[in-house]
Formats: sequence, structure tokens, C-alpha cells
Amino acid sequence: MLARHELSAEQLAQPGLRIPMSVAHAFLDECIEQARDPALGIHIAGAVDPSLWGTHGYAMLVSPSLRHAFEWADAYHPLISDDTFLHLEVDGDRAYLRFGLHDGGRAHRVFTEVFLTISIDLGRKVIEQDWVPTEVRLVHSAPSDRSEHERVFGPHLRFGALENALVFPAELLDRANPNANVGLFRVFERDAQDVLAALPPRTSLCERVRHVLREDLAEGNSTAVHVAERLGMSVRTLHRLLANEGTSHGQLLDGLRQELALQLLDEPDRSIQEVADRLGFSRPGSFTRAFKRWTGVSPATYRRQRR
Repeated sequence: MLARHELSAEQLAQPGLRIPMSVAHAFLDECIEQARDPALGIHIAGAVDPSLWGTHGYAMLVSPSLRHAFEWADAYHPLISDDTFLHLEVDGDRAYLRFGLHDGGRAHRVFTEVFLTISIDLGRKVIEQDWVPTEVRLVHSAPSDRSEHERVFGPHLRFGALENALVFPAELLDRANPNANVGLFRVFERDAQDVLAALPPRTSLCERVRHVLREDLAEGNSTAVHVAERLGMSVRTLHRLLANEGTSHGQLLDGLRQELALQLLDEPDRSIQEVADRLGFSRPGSFTRAFKRWTGVSPATYRRQRR
């Protein structure tokens, strides 16, 4: 089966090996089919001890609190995967641990269930308490038999959700770890920072937002809510992270529309109405006003001047 996906046991034994997400997804699809196990991700996670993650796992196990453990998992997730994220966010009395793909696509159900199951297991080990999530959200559809999922994730389980997330009481985050070792945690942190710094840079959030907007603009899906859903994060997180990069959803949308408008108006066979539609403007007048703001002239005048 490995050979069919151009993989080998020798490759998989290599520390730090990175497998393209498309290859991993195809391989996991066949694993589910061959195993006939709708809870394969849960069962894989059950066989994996966090310490098998090396520095990454040991650091979380000796972290001062659950907050430190999950913030570590968030910050150093690139040590495990370039394509996925695990992000912690607190909103009032609830905490959210979200998992997804950076490009806004749908994470494979096996990956999702592995990461969320291990996160629950690790969270229980860190605070030595058998807590159950307030809610578990899974983007993928429900299997015909949900019993294994309910055993692991609890009764408040929602399939077909807009995001993959563990929801739990925020007060758990500051529970102390009885096995904490701050000195060792700092050593692991320095090592992880060195490894992280050596990894190739990942695409910026600005670029990923522009990619989503470019794909979905014509359908009118340009809102911050839509972009955040595609990227697997909350709107609040999207705004915060874009602000960290010195921009905003509105600035990126406006800039992309201006860039595309200038390109599309240079195509003589494309009408101004078609350009407005492609940019997601519901009315030609809205497009004309925006274009005048960008260039000082109307789309029709701009086109005449370019001839």
C-alpha cells in the first residue's frame, strides 16, 4: 500500500520527514477503506503517547499549566506540520482549541481526530483530571456508528460543523501541572526555537487571505466571516493576526479589487458589468465609485485612456 502512494517504510522511519498533504490524504483514504474503521483517527491517537513526539511532547508534559501546554502546541505546531495549525483562543469563560489547514481547505478526518484526541489525552495528563470537553466540533460528516467518537469526545459532539475545535472551560487552562518542571520546560523551549528558526518560512496570513479572496470574490464571498471560516479561525483571531502583520481584511480586499480591476479592464472583450461582477460588487455604481477612489477616473474613462 505504501508503494501505491510512492512511500516506503524506510522513508517513514526518517526523523523530520515531511510528506505532501495531498499524498497523506490519499494514503489515509485508503487506510480507512482497508481497515473499515470509521474511528481510525481515534484508534491511531490511542496508540500514540505524547512523549513519542520527542521534544514537542515532553515539553507539554512538563509545562507549568494546561495553558502553557496548549500555547506551546500552538506556537510550535510547525515542528509537526507545515500545512496544519492548532490554535488556542479564549473567549470569556470558554477556551477553543482549533485545528485546520492553513490554506482554508478541509483537514482530513483522520488528522483531525488524531490531533483532537491527543489534545484531550494530553490535557488530562497535564492537570491529572479526567475532564470532558464542553463541546467537540468536527467539520466532517458523522459515521454510521458514533459510539467510539462519543466515548472519546463526550456527548456534546457536533459533526458537519464550520470548524474543527475542542471547546472547554477556560478555568482549566490555569490548573497547575503536578509534574511541572519549569527548568526542563525552558530547555525544551530553547531547543524548539532553534529548530523552528531553521524551518523554511511559511506563507504569511496576508497572502493566504488574498488567495481566499481571489478564489471566492466572484461569488460574493469576500466578508471577514467567510475568510475566517475558510482559514479555520474566528473572525476575531483573523483581525488580530492581520493587525500583527500591519494590515486588515478591508485593506486586503480593497487592494486586491483595485489590482484585479486594472487587469480586467485591459481585456477589451470584458464588459464593465462583468468586471464589477468578477470583483464581487453587487451594483455597477458601487464599482464605479470605488474605481474613482482608486484612480480618480471612472472605469469607462480609464479604458478609453488606455486605448
